[in-house]
Amino acid sequence: MNPNTKFYFASGGNDNKVFVWDLRKNQIISTIREHSAAVRALKWNPMKSNTLISAGGEEDKRIVIWNEN
Repeated sequence: MNPNTKFYFASGGNDNKVFVWDLRKNQIISTIREHSAAVRALKWNPMKSNTLISAGGEEDKRIVIWNEN
């Protein structure tokens, strides 16, 4: 997956999940359920285009690196 193509979008929220969307198909292609609190931040790594970084809220207190192939 290469978010630099502008066809992929990541979202997260109070349900503790991260979703990776394919905007061409308007559908979720990946769901990450590893956070134990709301997802507060998401960022694609500019150096490795298939790597997503997520951060959980106060109960989770983690920053996690995901390799989205």
